[in-house]
Amino acid sequence: MQAPVDAHGLTLKQYLVQTVVPAAKQIKSTHVTLETKLDVPFEAGLLEFSDASRKMENLAIREEDELNIAYAKSQV
Repeated sequence: MQAPVDAHGLTLKQYLVQTVVPAAKQIKSTHVTLETKLDVPFEAGLLEFSDASRKMENLAIREEDELNIAYAKSQV
């Protein structure tokens, strides 16, 4: 039973590393660029984008925490 649990945990961790982490880095880079080249008519849309990005980041962090908890419980 341990092998499938470990494999699933590894799959979820790889998913986070391959999708969420690069997206978060791109978003951070975009925010830096926007601070220097912000076009006022797009500000409202960018704020929505920022809020959605933060929500996605928080969700990813929660999922990772849940994964870590599940993995720790499986080690017992």
